[in-house]
Amino acid sequence: MTERQDPRLLGLWRTAPEDTDGTREYGEVTMSFTEDGFLVYSIHSGSVDQEILLRYRTEGGILITDQPSAPREERTTYEITQDGRLELQHGDTHSTYIRAD
Repeated sequence: MTERQDPRLLGLWRTAPEDTDGTREYGEVTMSFTEDGFLVYSIHSGSVDQEILLRYRTEGGILITDQPSAPREERTTYEITQDGRLELQHGDTHSTYIRAD
C-alpha cells in the first residue's frame, strides 16, 4: 500500500474558537501533521496535556489514522475550506480547526 499525505494538512492546527460542538466532544485539541506521515494529536485540558502519536495517510477526502500502540484504522472525512479551515467529520461529530503555525 502506498502511503500518501495531502500537503495541505502539514503543520499545526488547533480547534477553532467558535467550534463548540467539536470542543464539547474532543476538548481543546492541536494536531501536528508531519511530512513523514506522523500526526501528534494533543488534547489540552487544564494542567495536563494528553498526546497521542498516530500514523496517517489520505485517500481522496478521507484521513486515515492508525495508532501504532493499538493498531486499528480510523477513517475521517476531511476538507480544507476556501477560507483555509480544516473541517473533519467523524461519525456524527463535526469539528473545525484553524492553522496555529
